[in-house]
Amino acid sequence: MKKRKLQRMVKQKMDDIEHHALQLFSTNDAEVIHRLRVSFKKLRALIRLAASADGADKKLQVPEGLKHIYHAAGEVRNLQLYRQVILPFFKDTDSYPDIVTGEVDHASVQLIRVIRHFKFHKARREILHRMPSKLPGKVLNRFIRNKTKEIDELLKNDIPDEDMHSIRKALKDISYNIKALKADEDEYLPIANRKSLSALSTLMDTLNEYQDHVVHLSLLGSIAPEHSSAIATHIRRQWEEKKALIRARIRVESI
Repeated sequence: MKKRKLQRMVKQKMDDIEHHALQLFSTNDAEVIHRLRVSFKKLRALIRLAASADGADKKLQVPEGLKHIYHAAGEVRNLQLYRQVILPFFKDTDSYPDIVTGEVDHASVQLIRVIRHFKFHKARREILHRMPSKLPGKVLNRFIRNKTKEIDELLKNDIPDEDMHSIRKALKDISYNIKALKADEDEYLPIANRKSLSALSTLMDTLNEYQDHVVHLSLLGSIAPEHSSAIATHIRRQWEEKKALIRARIRVESI
């Protein structure tokens, strides 16, 4: 793949991120935040691939400011999803959901602040300038082999939560780049015992569900319902049981 095509791909992904970021000045809609984060992950996957090429510019990387936007958007999305899942446990008269709503609003303000200070045009120009002159097919082959080896090593062990997250990121890097470069998926599969991209997508959905439970349990601990300890204990027990079931399913299906 020649540099011009690579640059077009980068520009499109940066344009998508900026478009969704600017939408957030008038809304904190969960779907807009989700699209922004997906666009970021696609850009990140492509940059990681290009940076792995022989002789690649050592300064080719995702700009720190863009990472800040991604993480700030993640804070908002995590809180939005958390509020959604705790609602069934509380009555309309309970104040806890309103407390969580306040956290969502605060995180949304922080996100807008981060977006406002980021120079999209400067970051776009910097990334485009540092992209390699070409991206031979062997680069994708090596990149996916290394990611696959990383996944296989992680799956051999009793997987801690942070490694579950690492598996998820590696799978996304593989999937996004295969799709972006229109590569033949059969050349690289099976990965994690999955024989198609659709099966890998299903695994990623399961890992996403697992990560949601990790985040929800963390938020339950940090935004504890002061006057509802019995409810909190009930919620925690239910989520821990569901998390354990998802973990067992991932482990068994990936061996």
